[in-house]
Amino acid sequence: MKTRQSSILGIIYPSKILQDVDKNVRDSGSAALSDNPSDKAGSGILRLLVERGYLDEQIILDGSLFHDCKRELEFSKNDPEIIFAKNNWHKIEAINGKYQFKDIVLNK
Repeated sequence: MKTRQSSILGIIYPSKILQDVDKNVRDSGSAALSDNPSDKAGSGILRLLVERGYLDEQIILDGSLFHDCKRELEFSKNDPEIIFAKNNWHKIEAINGKYQFKDIVLNK
């Protein structure tokens, strides 16, 4: 199994984020996958971008992702990584009580 990227916030916090995302998908069903996703979808997308190495977690934590329109100017909605994350943010599994993305979405 592929070694997971560790988080600045440690191992437990990313698992908690993914647990919340997974619960939202289970509770909302196909509505969670709609074109108007919830904040849980957004956190799942950001987490997937971090774990795939496309986005530095630090720019989320320090808020710089949201300064000077960086999120719109540097991260195009047509970027293949963004499209991939939007299509796969919900592919989560629990192993021994730890929530993580399925290997298939982490392999580039």
